[in-house]
Amino acid sequence: MIRMNQIVKEELMRSIAVFFFTLIFTCFLLVKFILPASFFTVIEISLLITAAVFAIQVKKKSGKTYEKPNMRMSHCML
Repeated sequence: MIRMNQIVKEELMRSIAVFFFTLIFTCFLLVKFILPASFFTVIEISLLITAAVFAIQVKKKSGKTYEKPNMRMSHCML
């Protein structure tokens, strides 16, 4: 359970950046193709894309085994 909480916390922080990127990208597409959309539609589209990316990343990382990096001095001096 601790490993899953750490994965979710990491991906939640990355999702903030993904949200702002998708917000800018969605606005760019709407302006480029002159599509009518309200402010809430743009936010909803960005949130849906962010939620999908979050779910995919958590699912992908939960299958892998998490290993802490082993940083002993004997490895550094080789």
